[in-house]
Amino acid sequence: MADPVTLTAIGLGSSLAGGLIGAKGASDEGAAQQQMYNYQAAVAKINVQIDTQNAEWARTQGEIQAVQYGQRAAQQRGQIIANQGASGIQVGSGSAGEVVRSQGQITQMDLAQIRNNAQKVAYDYDTKAIADKNQATLDVMAGANAKQAGEIKAASTLISTAGSVSSKWLGAQQAGVFGGGSGSIDLYGPEFTKVGTY
Repeated sequence: MADPVTLTAIGLGSSLAGGLIGAKGASDEGAAQQQMYNYQAAVAKINVQIDTQNAEWARTQGEIQAVQYGQRAAQQRGQIIANQGASGIQVGSGSAGEVVRSQGQITQMDLAQIRNNAQKVAYDYDTKAIADKNQATLDVMAGANAKQAGEIKAASTLISTAGSVSSKWLGAQQAGVFGGGSGSIDLYGPEFTKVGTY
């Protein structure tokens, strides 16, 4: 069976090693969480770019659809006028004129609706881009906080370990495990003459 000094030294060493490993683990955990949040922030930033591109695409598509619809409506208006002229109706006056004017008003309302729909889609993408940008900022902040929390936890573990090891060492010293008993300890070893006491 090992002597009390050896057992105490093993216990103190184990406590110290456990504390150091715990501190390293806490620090590594904080760093890993920061990396995870940074990754999420990078994804959110990519989403901002995609959202912005989609918003621009929606506006462009809306304008293309409006132009195409406007061309079809102009052809339809021309066809109405041609049909009226071919039927012997006086074009541009009376009910024939009202038909042409009302077709023009409907065309303008439809064009406005097409553009409004495109703007709504673009607005939704713009709003999502803002939300993704804010999420990226929050993820970066969360990562920094996680890293700092890991460092604080590591420091706390080291301080706790130092207190525990010191307490155990002092208890062993007071119990006389290292010789001398009741708090007296040779701080410099037998080869030195100066002796310190606690």
